[in-house]
Amino acid sequence: MKWSIGTLTRPRIGETQNGDCPVVRHTDRVTLVGIVDALGHGSAAARVADIATRHLEQAPLDGGIESVMLDLHQGLAGTRGAAAILCLLKDDDLEGCGVGHVFFRCGPTRVPAVLGEGVLGARLRRVRSFTSKLQRADRIVLTSDGVAPHYALTDFQGLSPERTCSEIMMRHGLGHDDATVVVVDAEPKSA
Repeated sequence: MKWSIGTLTRPRIGETQNGDCPVVRHTDRVTLVGIVDALGHGSAAARVADIATRHLEQAPLDGGIESVMLDLHQGLAGTRGAAAILCLLKDDDLEGCGVGHVFFRCGPTRVPAVLGEGVLGARLRRVRSFTSKLQRADRIVLTSDGVAPHYALTDFQGLSPERTCSEIMMRHGLGHDDATVVVVDAEPKSA
């Protein structure tokens, strides 16, 4: 299965630096998508987001999503910390893991996602992963806590991932925080 991915991120209104970062990384075997949301905003949060981005660009992906998340936790040790939602996509398999105040949605396939509590880099009790088989009509939407989660996936039906990111940000982005949206669509069936 192939994926069409859109991302959009912006700093808190009035700020120039962003503590959120979208994650998109393709290897020959898997695709990693997600969001890292550093605690706070401004330059200190942007430094944490930069550390996370550089770390995830090189992180081994073959050990599964919990291993990736625990590795990121170690990579952020000594920083102000972050929340994150990360997903590995391979063929029609989804493996996800989230820590902190980030959001995951998927449809029409219902994915029972339970996100863990804590702060990556600071305090983490345990990580919780979730898995699912996906269908070609599925859409995954990931958002940081700078986006109000009060919308339905059907509100954006028929829009491209990039356009969906723009619409979600315009309608539901919160001005008092950095905000990020990642939208992943399974490639539609060929006619």
